[in-house]
Amino acid sequence: MKNVLSGADIGIIGGADGPTAVFVARSAFQGLMVAVLILLCLAVCLFFHRIVRRKKRSVKNRHKP
Repeated sequence: MKNVLSGADIGIIGGADGPTAVFVARSAFQGLMVAVLILLCLAVCLFFHRIVRRKKRSVKNRHKP
């Protein structure tokens, strides 16, 4: 079984006398996994941001006369 997080597949097309093209390909699953991880990190950051903001607001309201 191929490791999902392994490097991309690389193909080189060309010869000694002509232009050379290098193609790099990744699986769609790998791109989807990166997108999901980014969204998960954003959700965790938003969650902690709201907790900190809520605590600051409660401390501010506690000190009001």
